[in-house]
Formats: sequence, C-alpha cells, structure tokens
Amino acid sequence: MVEYICQVCGKSFNTKSGLSNHISQQPKTHPSLEDYYLKYILKHSTKTRKYNKKIQFIGIFTGYIKKRKKTTSEFVCRECNRTFKTPAALSIHIKNQYKKGNHISPEEYYLKHLGGVAGLCKKCGKDTEFVSISYGYKKFCNKDKNKCTCYICGKTFLNLFRLSIHIGRQSGKNMHPTPEEYYVKVMGNKEGVCKNCGRKTKFKNMAEGFYDFCSVMCMSLNEEIINKRKKTNMEKHGYENPFYSDEVQNNIKKMNMKKLGVEYPFQSEKFRKQTAKNFQDRLFRTISKYKK
Repeated sequence: MVEYICQVCGKSFNTKSGLSNHISQQPKTHPSLEDYYLKYILKHSTKTRKYNKKIQFIGIFTGYIKKRKKTTSEFVCRECNRTFKTPAALSIHIKNQYKKGNHISPEEYYLKHLGGVAGLCKKCGKDTEFVSISYGYKKFCNKDKNKCTCYICGKTFLNLFRLSIHIGRQSGKNMHPTPEEYYVKVMGNKEGVCKNCGRKTKFKNMAEGFYDFCSVMCMSLNEEIINKRKKTNMEKHGYENPFYSDEVQNNIKKMNMKKLGVEYPFQSEKFRKQTAKNFQDRLFRTISKYKK
C-alpha cells in the first residue's frame, strides 16, 4: 500500500484525498493547501506563484494550471462593437436593432460579417430558410409543408416525425385516429402489401409507411434482393457467394489455426472427439425418450 505522509505532523494516509482533507481541516496548525504545495512538494517560497493571475491552483498533487482565456471575439457586434457573453444575446441584439432601423438584418449580417454562404437544399438544390446567426441556413428545404399539418386539429409541425408523435399521443382522444389509420385514410396512402407473397405488412412510421415484406423469409426469397446481393458480392469478392472467395477462406483458416492449431477443424483430434461425444449424447437422449 502506498502511504501519503503529512510533512507537518507525520500522520500517514492511504489516499491523496485523505491527506488533502487532513491539511484543509487543520487551519491553525497546518498551512493552506497552496502553501503546503509550494513549501513541501515544490520546495519553493510561498511568493513565487501565489499571486500570479494567469495561473490557477487546483490541488496538492496536480498543482497549478494556466487559466483559459475567454474568447469574446465571436460575440462582438461588428456594427456597433458591443460585446456579448453568448451568441444568443448577440442575435437578439441584432434583431432588435434591425427592427429599429439601426442595423442590417440577421441574414445580411451572417453573410457579410461571419462569412456565411446562402443555403441550398442538399436534395433538390432550392433555397432554404434562414434560422439564426449561430446556425445559419437549413440544410433541407421543407417541401412537404402540407404533410406536417394535422388535418384534424389544425396544428402545424416541423416534420413528419413530430406529427406522428402528436397523433400517437392523441389517438383515441379528440377524434384522432391511430398513426396507421391517419397514414392510410387521411393522407391517402395505400396499405402495405408484401412484394413476395401478397400478405399485409406491418406499419413502420408516417414518414416511411409500411414495410415492403411481411417477414425475413419473404425478403430473402425476393428476386430483386437476391440479384442485388449477387452483384455486390461479385464486385467485392468476385463470387456470387462470398464463402468461396479467397479472402473469406483465408480468414477461416487463420481462425482455425488460432483455436485448434489446424487449417480445417476435422484434422484435429479434439474436434473429432467432441463431435462424436455430442452425437452419442443426442442418440442417448432420443432413445431414452422413446423408451419412456
């Protein structure tokens, strides 16, 4: 066990925090933590670093660190040179001064002083709405505004995700249907039908609708998905089935060499004995069931 000994009274402690608590609880007989650090650990005079404003004392064992400088250059108004603590306060100031006619608009301020670029939708390339000075423009244009309004109560939402949350909470109350009924009856979309077997599929959400397949088996048996998998496997591995590729076979051999010491598991005696034992146990269980 490492012991931490007090240099003033000679007491020993198991932890660093125990020694620091002991020194701070004895102000009459012991010096302060900063003086203790300078006198006994650094062995410097108490006036060397104590009154330096650029340095901050943390503890006995960590010592001093340099204080971080507060960067206020981002929160200075370029029109009137007033300083603000937060970007939100700066944006409120610019909005208020724009209404009075003293400053330019927040959008012009973002483009002129902060070096911003006009927003373009990543999907369609149309102009997007301006949000604030700190955020800039939206990444996507809100093309489907009519879909984000609830047709039953008239409330508007930013996206379909929030609208689906609203309908899920209000379903059964105030004449609101379930999200699935709203998606089919109100929004006028079709019900989900499995592409493989024609059965009804489960509802996913209001943004994506229904699932394309009713189960994993139907998805694996679909010809389109099988052809896509074959194409990707041919591009990556050179085979329709990646198991036959050289990379996969080499990885399997490496794994077998690490675990069993042989490239193929049937070459090891341990694996043969284990498989024979498991086969005998299964036979014994099946025979005992029929005997009963």
